[in-house]
Amino acid sequence: MSEAERQLAEVRRELDDARARLDRLAARVGAEAWGRRPEPSRWSVGGCVVHLNLTSEAYLPDIRSLIETGQARITSPPRRYRRDPIGWMLCRAVAPGSRFRAKAPAAVVPRIATSKEDDVADFHRLQEKVIECVDAADGLSLGRLKLRSPFDARLKYNLYAVFRL
Repeated sequence: MSEAERQLAEVRRELDDARARLDRLAARVGAEAWGRRPEPSRWSVGGCVVHLNLTSEAYLPDIRSLIETGQARITSPPRRYRRDPIGWMLCRAVAPGSRFRAKAPAAVVPRIATSKEDDVADFHRLQEKVIECVDAADGLSLGRLKLRSPFDARLKYNLYAVFRL
């Protein structure tokens, strides 16, 4: 297995792990607690999941489009993927334990009251679509394919960084 294949396998594993962690969390948290905010300025557990779902929905069309155009441009498969500087900084900023705090873009602030079952089902469905994109991107030059942020048009970063996010 090449380094690039190993890197994409790691992305797939992280996506699968996220689904398993959500399932364990959903099994422990009751329906009422799912939607309860710990403080008025903080999101509920369900709100956090809705935020992740909205974020996936915002990225998926651009990811698919980038993969389609990337397949037409591929010349040789890469040996290793690398995040560009903007993508690297974004990954660091949103990593667990990061001290960086910023307001979420309005497009991904959870506003809709949904059920725990619907939130979890949507998360699984969207994660599967992301995994399909990771599989479709295998062999592409993910470091050269740039995506403009769906939340801030000034930011542009490579597809490998998007998958890591």
